[in-house]
Amino acid sequence: MWPHDIKEKSWPPRKLSFLDRDTIPASITIPTPHFTHQWLEYESTSPEQVLERILDADVVISNKVYLGSEVLEQAKHLTHIAVAATGVNNVDLDYCAQRGIAVTNIQGYATQSVPEHVVALLFTLMRNIPAYHNDIRNGEWQRQNKFCFFTHPIQDIANSTLGIIGSGALGQATARLARAIGMKVQFSERKGAVQCREGYVPFERF
Repeated sequence: MWPHDIKEKSWPPRKLSFLDRDTIPASITIPTPHFTHQWLEYESTSPEQVLERILDADVVISNKVYLGSEVLEQAKHLTHIAVAATGVNNVDLDYCAQRGIAVTNIQGYATQSVPEHVVALLFTLMRNIPAYHNDIRNGEWQRQNKFCFFTHPIQDIANSTLGIIGSGALGQATARLARAIGMKVQFSERKGAVQCREGYVPFERF
């Protein structure tokens, strides 16, 4: 999240403003930089509060707070925006490039938990677990008066096909888990691509 070219300065300390600390679980320790700094953090920040909280900041940390050119152009000291997530769609990247504001994000984020969650949801949906859970809770198993009841369709995971849009770290990690449980994996080509890479399927067919 922190760029490597920020040097230690004893004076004045850089002012860091974390706009939405509550978007990160309290159990997770947020790493702070080693250079001299003043740390300010807020549980959350509304659009009306953004300007006052970044106005004299050197570094702004944001997970989901939108940072558009209309407020960034007034933050004259701002040199770096640290996104506490992977996506940077909440930052006006064009404006930052024009003004020389560095934008960094979290690399290698959730490469284990996201694929595991995808596989968990696959089993949940293919086996209709929520529907059967509700049936059992509502007494349907007792009313059926037999050991097995089939009020909803159940499908096997093995030999089914998983389509994945995005073949980066998360997509590849998900593909490895899917193949390990017997699934076939198909990656989508990028939307609007002129040519389709070998082994990919055109986006429009997904």
